[in-house]
Amino acid sequence: MIKDERGWLAPTYERLTRDWAQLPHALLLSGPEGIGKADLALDLARLFLCDNPSGPDPCGACTGCSLIEGSIHPDLHILSAEANESSLSAILQKHAERYWLDRKGASAKKPSDQITVDSVRSLNESLSSTAKIARSKVAIIQNADNLNRNAANALLKLLEEPTPNTYLILTSATTHRLPVTVRSRCARINCDAPDAAALRIWLAGRHALDEIALEGLSQSGLGPLRLDRLVEKGQDQNLLALWHNLKKNLGRFDLAAMMGYCDQLGPELVLAVLQRFVEREFRARVVAGCRSDPGGERWTRAELIRAYYLLGDARERLGSALDTQLCLESTFSQLETRRRQAERV
Repeated sequence: MIKDERGWLAPTYERLTRDWAQLPHALLLSGPEGIGKADLALDLARLFLCDNPSGPDPCGACTGCSLIEGSIHPDLHILSAEANESSLSAILQKHAERYWLDRKGASAKKPSDQITVDSVRSLNESLSSTAKIARSKVAIIQNADNLNRNAANALLKLLEEPTPNTYLILTSATTHRLPVTVRSRCARINCDAPDAAALRIWLAGRHALDEIALEGLSQSGLGPLRLDRLVEKGQDQNLLALWHNLKKNLGRFDLAAMMGYCDQLGPELVLAVLQRFVEREFRARVVAGCRSDPGGERWTRAELIRAYYLLGDARERLGSALDTQLCLESTFSQLETRRRQAERV
């Protein structure tokens, strides 16, 4: 449950469940990646599908609650891109497999990073009938920004003409990538990430990490659940090495070193950490005042802004790039070229 395991989301859960029977049929949970928005959505689904809810909480003992824990509830539907499988809890993953249509008969195929129109049409068909055993039906669309254009258009039918007793819960860390027609038909709920102090306490309660490691991880800009998976995989030292490299050498991008970090941690994660670091550096300069732009090898505030948008553009292009390595090399080379140009001015 969110209140026990994701304390930073407890206020949002309590606000939503205070009068949960009056919630609109479509919710959009927005917030940073890796903070547990899908887990919050699942807790709301538990409440909607519980046979004997106790105030704002599911009873945890009825048939509905037991079927959710067993990952076989017929009135709970999960849509998620196959490529997100590793970020899903066991319950969400088992329910999501029903809609991974491309996987059937093509086990060797690379997992799709999109939610396809066929999956949404299958969901529409499932929700068009009455609930199987519960009073309601719930569909969670995790990382709804993974909907391709046709899938988003197909979803509009559900949003505009919801079937009775049906709840749609969308989650997204990049809501700007959702069509405005989808966003405008959902009640948006902003979910906050834990602050650095709370994140350090949470990580310390789960892993044997020293203070230096906790400080570095909490400043990386990654969500707690993503950091948790990295530590479990033994990749926290690689992330800390990247972070300390950035602190020491901001403004200098060693192409070989950056590509090495991409091999170790994954390109998307490295770009996310780089962008977060640039953002932190810019905010620190603004707080310090007009005399905070240093000379030498470190970037000015104007250069930091340009770097931030360049990294954001690279993250957007990464998923559709025909050659990932070329995309990364181009980005890092542009960052280094801009630094050298600034030095000559």
